[in-house]
Amino acid sequence: KNILLPKELSGKAVRWEKKPDYRIFSVLGLGVLFGWIWKLQKKQDEKQAEEKKREQMRLDYPDIVSTFALLLGTGMTVKSTWNKIVSLYEADTTSEKNRFAYEEMCLTSREMKGGISELEAYERFGKRCSVSCYTKFSMLLAQNLRKGSKGLTELLKMESLQAWEQRKSRAKKRGEE
Repeated sequence: KNILLPKELSGKAVRWEKKPDYRIFSVLGLGVLFGWIWKLQKKQDEKQAEEKKREQMRLDYPDIVSTFALLLGTGMTVKSTWNKIVSLYEADTTSEKNRFAYEEMCLTSREMKGGISELEAYERFGKRCSVSCYTKFSMLLAQNLRKGSKGLTELLKMESLQAWEQRKSRAKKRGEE
């Protein structure tokens, strides 16, 4: 149904124009805004997951180092000690899997079995973990291989004591928070 408008009204020309619909730009703008917010949220979630992973690794560190020092003190080699800890982790059906530090140790063990040198495997382990205590641990093992340090067991025992103290202080701090 068409409506005809007069050409003039009270001596003034009448003109009709359809106003542009800007709602499409609002919808597009909201879409872009929600996409940007979703991306930021995803980044934040990834950051939190990475920090949670690092915290779990820090919590496992005292156990790993003390077990390592204990087994090394029995006369086992560094490599056999490493593999023993890996086999104990893989055989343990009671505790939760996906302990990131242990999974990295499993990967390192597979690398050594695959032909990568022990020294390079430990160095890669420290880099992959990207947590300072594991970097230090891998450096101690690498230094032992390079220089044949006889005091590795004692160094690891001292490292273990420090790690337990740090774990206690972190637990106390988290309790206060």
